[in-house]
Amino acid sequence: VYAFESDFPDKTCMVMVVNPKSRAGDASNFSADALYKFHVGADKLHGNGIVYTVRIQDGRAALDLLRGEQDNLGLSGMELGLAPVGQTTELPAGGRFWVGTVKDPFFGNQNGLREFREAAAKGLLDLAAFKRHAGESPFTGIVSSAIMLEVSNKLLPSFMHYYASVDWLDQGHWHRAS
Repeated sequence: VYAFESDFPDKTCMVMVVNPKSRAGDASNFSADALYKFHVGADKLHGNGIVYTVRIQDGRAALDLLRGEQDNLGLSGMELGLAPVGQTTELPAGGRFWVGTVKDPFFGNQNGLREFREAAAKGLLDLAAFKRHAGESPFTGIVSSAIMLEVSNKLLPSFMHYYASVDWLDQGHWHRAS
């Protein structure tokens, strides 16, 4: 999960990356039995917070909004916009919304770390191990699914606490993963 200042003035981007076994351009990378949620609050308890929810079905994503104490499992809220998977949609209150597949944003130099640890076990400091394996990553070529939401800072608290979660429906019961 990411949150950062947008390239556009007075806007903030929130991104959730899910499903590292995605296939490029495949709308079924997202579950129709899931609600993807961005939780934003002015305090750690999110008591007066807002929750942006995303439902994806039949190649379309619906962005909804829950306010205050309304965040319950499976509850999606008031609809703010619809977007075809893979296409950016402008939101009525300003901002943008996008759902689709992306090159996995993670990077790891596991070979450099392995060599560094082997040297450290022998009492040696081998920082060059990372340079010898620069550019190598086990995440190269992996495609993940992502949801991007850009909103006006006017809709956010001046200092925000933020996390993402996924609610999913399994045999008639809602569950949450964070």
